[in-house]
Amino acid sequence: MSYLQIQFVLASWALFAVAACSSASPKMKVLGVKAPQMQQVEQPSVKVFVEVHNPTKRDLNLERLRYRLVAKAWFDTSGEVRVRRTVTAGASAVVEILVPVSDLAGQERMRGVPYTLDARLYAVTDKTERSWSLSAKGALASSGGARVQPIQVADRY
Repeated sequence: MSYLQIQFVLASWALFAVAACSSASPKMKVLGVKAPQMQQVEQPSVKVFVEVHNPTKRDLNLERLRYRLVAKAWFDTSGEVRVRRTVTAGASAVVEILVPVSDLAGQERMRGVPYTLDARLYAVTDKTERSWSLSAKGALASSGGARVQPIQVADRY
């Protein structure tokens, strides 16, 4: 075998090894934020809807989502949401995070407020628990109209 043939074989094996070891990881984005129905609430809060997408060819059994969610002047919160949901290959699931806010009445002031969501997603696939670091950034933008409307979110990965 010539030197070039050996180099080609080694490069091919290296490329194969990298492709085999790397697998698609779940993606995450914030779909929106919604104020809860007007009710007796001890502390003002909003629900943040997070979409988790499974681009892999295997089912993911979601277990939990640890997060830190920051939107300056509105919230800086962290916690963990327990999730017992199977996301089939190529599908998505929505996870709700209840976030305390400083002032629910001022939703209009949320327009353009940047947010950052850093999370670690835990799931079981092929009888093995795995975790992924995920993040999403964007800007909040409230929609006009009725008192309790979903607040639209502009996302980028």
